[in-house]
Amino acid sequence: MDYISATLRYCFNPFEFCIENDDHTDTDRAADVIAEQLAEDYRVAIVRLHNNRSQLSQHHDEPFLTVHMPLDHHRLRRPLRLLDADVVIVSGPTGGKLAKVLLSADIDNTMAGAITCLHDLKKTASLKRATRNVSNWLEQRASKVPVYGLLLDQEQGRGEAAGRAAALLSGVCSRTFLYAPGKPNPDYPTIDRRFPDKGLMGAILSAQLEYPGVAWMVMNAGNTQVQTQCMQFMLEHRNPFRYVTAFRGALADDIGSNNTGDLCGIWEPKSHRRLLEGLGCGVSCPEELLEGSPHSLLKVPQTPK
Repeated sequence: MDYISATLRYCFNPFEFCIENDDHTDTDRAADVIAEQLAEDYRVAIVRLHNNRSQLSQHHDEPFLTVHMPLDHHRLRRPLRLLDADVVIVSGPTGGKLAKVLLSADIDNTMAGAITCLHDLKKTASLKRATRNVSNWLEQRASKVPVYGLLLDQEQGRGEAAGRAAALLSGVCSRTFLYAPGKPNPDYPTIDRRFPDKGLMGAILSAQLEYPGVAWMVMNAGNTQVQTQCMQFMLEHRNPFRYVTAFRGALADDIGSNNTGDLCGIWEPKSHRRLLEGLGCGVSCPEELLEGSPHSLLKVPQTPK
């Protein structure tokens, strides 16, 4: 396994944009104002690009993390804490590599390649409009991440149960794959086992490597009492800005599973680095890995009896 290429794919936050200008105007104030407004709904971090040394800070009265980086910094040197943010705002020129909010005095600017355009930093209405446009862009970007199904059949020999579970996943996911030892199952497309004997974490990492940029709804073939309504509820209430969306621990008692991690959860692309990091530290339980990490827990929906 090439761990270097496996980790490089998510060395920046997937929900990242920059604030640039066309007349060398300082972008820091615009970044601060937009960050403060976005912080009402997201966990925000700011990267300030200047001709100074690297520095990381967060004051107790600020709702966001601020990172100071040299203009010529290498992307891989950005602090990993940026990955825990929902949104990263880069203040300064990035060479056109990111979607941007453009500061421009030209009211006829076409805004080519820009999320939105700001003409006057002193107008509150203009800043609020820009923030709304950024929020819409973030939600649209997140909604375009497809959700595939991943069925774990570690024991095999569960033909009927596996078939039912696969049908459930196929009913809510755009594509469904099987992760199982031994020979491939001709009835389902399979994921290559790149991390054998690593359980659920190995399954998710294998799927992420084979299909990057995809969120994975994971389910164990042995969970025969899972309801379609539960899976649909999770899909509809998924938070694509967290590492994973899952049901609270009470779900294990509700549907007869002894391990909520084996049951069902939607793992986002940005969880890839965190899972690799945990695997390298010898962590085998995803629940342990997520302690202290950004994740979304849902209450089990009540189904009619």
